[in-house]
Amino acid sequence: MKDEAKQRAGAKERELSASSGQSRGRPKRDFPHGIPECGTDALRFALSSYKCQGDDVNVDVVTFVSSRRFCNKIWNAMKFTFAALPTGFQPLPLPT
Repeated sequence: MKDEAKQRAGAKERELSASSGQSRGRPKRDFPHGIPECGTDALRFALSSYKCQGDDVNVDVVTFVSSRRFCNKIWNAMKFTFAALPTGFQPLPLPT
């Protein structure tokens, strides 16, 4: 219970410092080459992988980049699989 109160107090301090303009140089310092483009699939996957129990979600760019790489691996695996299938391939019907 005390840890939760400390986290809330820390979040309030960060919000106040961000709103007072103390963090204006942070994006350039944190991301000198800009924020990488990740795409909607990676964004959806990253957001769905968070365990949200409150109203706030603290996102991290590293999570989005790793989600983009994972989605890219799935895409490439499906492309390889579909390329390896013969033309006119029909999957077996599901048993009922």
